[in-house]
Amino acid sequence: MTTVRMEHNAILQARGLSKHFPIRKGFLQRPVGWVHALDEVSLEVPRGGTLGLVGESGCGKSTLARIILKLLEPDAGELVYQDREISGLPESLFKPLRKDIQIVFQDPYGSLNAKMSIASTLEDGLRVLGLPKHLRRERIGTLLEQVGLSPDIRNRYPHEFSGGQRQRIGLARALSVEPKLIICDEPVSALDVSIQAKIINQLLTLQKQLELSYLFISHDLNVVGHLSHRVAVMYLGQIMEYASTEDIFAAPRHPYTQALLAATPRVYPEQQNKQPLSGDVPSPIDPPKGCRFHTRCPFGDAECRQAPVPLEAKGSGHVVRCLKAGCDNRNFR
Repeated sequence: MTTVRMEHNAILQARGLSKHFPIRKGFLQRPVGWVHALDEVSLEVPRGGTLGLVGESGCGKSTLARIILKLLEPDAGELVYQDREISGLPESLFKPLRKDIQIVFQDPYGSLNAKMSIASTLEDGLRVLGLPKHLRRERIGTLLEQVGLSPDIRNRYPHEFSGGQRQRIGLARALSVEPKLIICDEPVSALDVSIQAKIINQLLTLQKQLELSYLFISHDLNVVGHLSHRVAVMYLGQIMEYASTEDIFAAPRHPYTQALLAATPRVYPEQQNKQPLSGDVPSPIDPPKGCRFHTRCPFGDAECRQAPVPLEAKGSGHVVRCLKAGCDNRNFR
C-alpha cells in the first residue's frame, strides 16, 4: 500500500482504499467476476482547502464519494476523518459525525424533492441540529442569503427555479447542518458556463467565510484548476498523479494527466489537443495488467505491461504512478 502525504493539515485521509463489486450469475447468484471500482486509492483533503478529483467517467470517482459518505464500506484500506478512523465504524457511532460530511449532487433537478417547499427541504437539516422551531425561520433566511438567493423564495417549490438556482438550494441544504467537509460531485457540469462561474465563486466565498473543506469531483480541468488547492488524477480505479494544482497544470508528469490537459480548452492553448486521446477505457472487470494506462499510452512498453506500478514521489508533495514519469507530451498535441 502506498500512503500519500501532503504538506497540508488534512481533514480527511483515504489510505489504500479498495472496492470490488461482485458480478453474480445463475440461480444461486454466485460471483463469476469482479468490477474493480477502486484499487489502493490514497489521498487527503486539506483542512479548509479543496482537493480536486478528476478523471473520465467510470473511473471510480463516485464510488469513492459513496465510501466517504459511509454509503459503502471499502473492502480494504482505511478512511480517517479528523484523526479518527471511520471505515468499519458502526452506524450508531458514526451517526453523530454524519452531519459533518455532506454532498452537493450533480443533478440539480433530481436532487430536490418536488413535493417539498424550499423551507421544508432546509428545515430537515435544522431539525437534526435540534434548532427550536421559532429559530428555524430565521436560519432558513440566512442559509438562502449565504448562497445568493432571496429569503422570499422559502415557500416556493423546486419546479419554479432554474438549474443554477436549484443547485444553490442544494448547497444551502448541505450547509444547513453546519458541515465541515462537502463533497461536490460534479455540481456544475449540468449548468451553462456563465452559471458555472457564479456557483464556483459562491463556493469559494463560502469556503473563506465558513472554513469549509471540499472534495470537488469533476472531469473539467478548467473548473478544477480554478477551485482546487491540490489535484488527484484517477484512471480505472487508481490514482495516477497527485500534486498541488500549480504542479499538475505547469508540470504534469503522468502521460494521462498530460493527455487530459492537452484535451482541455483554454487551460494551456499551446498544449491544445487537436486529436482526442486514442482508444477506449478498458473494462474495470478485467483491467490491464501492469500500468492500467499502458493500452492507451504512446510511451508504454513491455516493462509497463508487467508488474503493477506503485505511486512514487517525484518531488515535494508530488506523486506519480508511472515508470515513464515526465515523458514529453508531444504525442498528445
